[in-house]
Amino acid sequence: MTTIIILGIIFIPVVMSGTYFMWHRLRLVYDVVALISAIVSFSASSTTIYSVIKNNTVFMTTLHALFIDPFFLIPSAYLGVYVIYMLCIAVFEQFKQ
Repeated sequence: MTTIIILGIIFIPVVMSGTYFMWHRLRLVYDVVALISAIVSFSASSTTIYSVIKNNTVFMTTLHALFIDPFFLIPSAYLGVYVIYMLCIAVFEQFKQ
């Protein structure tokens, strides 16, 4: 499983970077999905933190439950891939100059 995750972290941003130069409309799609992912993952984390404060529960136990919530995991995973994609684009742009 670790190998699949590492290959995905390498392969997916490279493919996204390649499509950045080939299909310009995908840039907007990548950016909009990243925006929606940020809103969803930040909302999930802030809601969890608010419930901890409101219910006066154990902070660590409740907060760690967030890491198995798909509404946090999936958007956060995309944001991680998106950041690597943006770094690849920045490196390509520097080499172009």
